[in-house]
Amino acid sequence: MTTQQFQALEVPTSQLVVSPINVRRDVGDISELADSIRAQGILEPLIVRPTQDDNYEVIIGSRRLAAASQLGLAVVPVVVQQISDGDAVVRSLVENLQRGELSLDERVEAYKLLQRLDDRYNDRAELARVIGRPRSRITQDFDAHEAASILRPRGVDVRGGMSPSTPQRRSGEAIPERHATLLEQAMSSVKGKLSDEKVDETYAELAKTIAPLEQDRARRLLDNFKMYPERPVSEIESMTLATVQREVILPAETARQLEEITTEQGGRNWNETITRLVESSREPAAPPPIFAPTFDENFDDEPKSAEPTTQEALPFDLSTNGADKTSTSKDVESNKDSVAVQQINKILWNLKHNVKADFFTVGYTGRDIDQFIKVIKAAGVSTVVDIRNMPVSQFKPDFSKTNLRNHLEGKNINYVHRPDLGVPTDIRRQPGSNGTIWEWYKDNVIGKLDDDGLTQIAKSNGTVAFMCVEVAPEDCHRHLVFLELERAGFTGYDL
Repeated sequence: MTTQQFQALEVPTSQLVVSPINVRRDVGDISELADSIRAQGILEPLIVRPTQDDNYEVIIGSRRLAAASQLGLAVVPVVVQQISDGDAVVRSLVENLQRGELSLDERVEAYKLLQRLDDRYNDRAELARVIGRPRSRITQDFDAHEAASILRPRGVDVRGGMSPSTPQRRSGEAIPERHATLLEQAMSSVKGKLSDEKVDETYAELAKTIAPLEQDRARRLLDNFKMYPERPVSEIESMTLATVQREVILPAETARQLEEITTEQGGRNWNETITRLVESSREPAAPPPIFAPTFDENFDDEPKSAEPTTQEALPFDLSTNGADKTSTSKDVESNKDSVAVQQINKILWNLKHNVKADFFTVGYTGRDIDQFIKVIKAAGVSTVVDIRNMPVSQFKPDFSKTNLRNHLEGKNINYVHRPDLGVPTDIRRQPGSNGTIWEWYKDNVIGKLDDDGLTQIAKSNGTVAFMCVEVAPEDCHRHLVFLELERAGFTGYDL
């Protein structure tokens, strides 16, 4: 062995052994890998370190070694390095995390091994920095692993990677990893409210109840449980799952229009789209209101003074399109504004009363461009970050990219398009629920950002509003951006 930091060699397969600190415990199915090696050889050398008995420990490449042994190869290419235990674990962990090939147990056991080898890694922020995995994902791994350790003795398995089969979920035999994370977080929040015996009893019952549910519905059930932990799980389930289903037969042209609206609004299902259309049809027709309020002293539409009102049921009177008017409780009662207008009034009222936020999120459904700008101006937003993958609106052309940029810049508001924070059309149109899309988004967008990726966007553009389509944040992927920034210590507000 030379004094070089690394050395490339061909080493007899008989002198290679998988390192006891290699984080991968199960090589899985290596048949395709063996076929590839048979045809082309080993294209990427194994990373090894020497042992005291003149053999070598495999730090990275245990699957390649298994395939080479299966094929009967006499020697394999390696890179020999002097690597400490801690560095060996980090390199093995990073390599396998990037490939997405580690089980939940393998990931958490590797985290714990690193923490035993170096106290610095008890700080999850430092652990996240070293291995290049978001701290939130590491926390989720620990939560899911804790749930798995509790559930397995009770006959419920926690599955990562490929989700459990439908029969396994319906029988309560297995739950997805994300469900396990949500379950552990919910149970942790109520442990002080329930006896230890009740916690143990409820843990498995809740797991089997949420197992067949899509993630969004499982989350709602667990949120209801956190509010009413003393109630029977069956009652919580009934509260969450109460639905009315109706069969609707539509003409082809109507179905097409619904499909287009649904697609524009982020791939929602038809039930939600139809519900919104029904609700909007019940609103009284009214001319577009002119919004008087804003709390930026430089805004060009300051409200005119008005006489004091006897009762301020709404913060601003919009029934006369912005004209001054003295309101009484009777006036307000007899001049009801549309639901959309009332919602915007509520937001403006909150902003007037000193809502404190480090960033904002906002959707434009149900608003025209003037209403949209009034709200973000009132919030003091200086930059709109558009997180749609495709910034085009067929039904609201003012919100297509070029038009929107022009509208905003005309009001001295910056526009930034971040398609990498959006959901591609092919993902939105795949069969499944919101939960499926949110899982994809967590893994493929949030999960692949640098630790401070969203933080830098929120901090480096003045007061930022992350914009997408849906009016309700929980129906839009922007709520995942909101939660990620919240975990980083920021305070947000949805406009």
